[in-house]
Amino acid sequence: MLKRMTNHIFEIRIKPDARFLDKRGSVADQIVGGEFNGWNISNNRIDFRSSDQPTLTAFFSFRNLGVASKPPTTTDEFWKTTEKFIKSAWQHFAPNSIIRLGVRSRFLTQAPNFKRAFDTYRKKFLNLSDEDLNKFGGDLVDVGFPLNFIEGNNSFNVMTGPMEDKQSKGIFGEEAFKTGVFLDVDFFRKEISPHITQKHVISFVKGGIKKASTVMEQITQWIIGK
Repeated sequence: MLKRMTNHIFEIRIKPDARFLDKRGSVADQIVGGEFNGWNISNNRIDFRSSDQPTLTAFFSFRNLGVASKPPTTTDEFWKTTEKFIKSAWQHFAPNSIIRLGVRSRFLTQAPNFKRAFDTYRKKFLNLSDEDLNKFGGDLVDVGFPLNFIEGNNSFNVMTGPMEDKQSKGIFGEEAFKTGVFLDVDFFRKEISPHITQKHVISFVKGGIKKASTVMEQITQWIIGK
């Protein structure tokens, strides 16, 4: 079974609301509990934390709010916490003030050999022969491929490539694999109905996680073959 590490972040971006500064305390008191048992209030932001699960956090500011996770928190744990957070935070901002919804998912799937993964990426996405590459007059040492898509009312940007631990440690921490297949999927929506509901946002998050997982499985199949 393939080993995999994941980072996720969900964000609701809202029109800046100065009134938030007057209600930071009440927002913190009403959201803390359940998944989060601690908070820190700064000038214009509240950060929520869990002593039981320090790699799962949340935030609420005068311009955005959301949930973030790092390894070893799982995708399922991130999803369940995000759903609860949306429900508890919903009363503290105006839905018609939302200007962007986003779910960013980053995956690192362990690969047995960097050169093999590198060559497979090159052949699958670049389609340049050794002869073609030699015309550049240098050695190709890294590849990364941005792909931008629109799907109905949503958009998603994909960035993928092989990655060694000297790069991936900055994203996934010291436990990052020596060699991995990296994938970054930013799933977002900018055209937001003023009548949007909790149900719509929860459905959006679920769709973003599903899309990222589908892309991850496909690219893993192409590059690693499993």
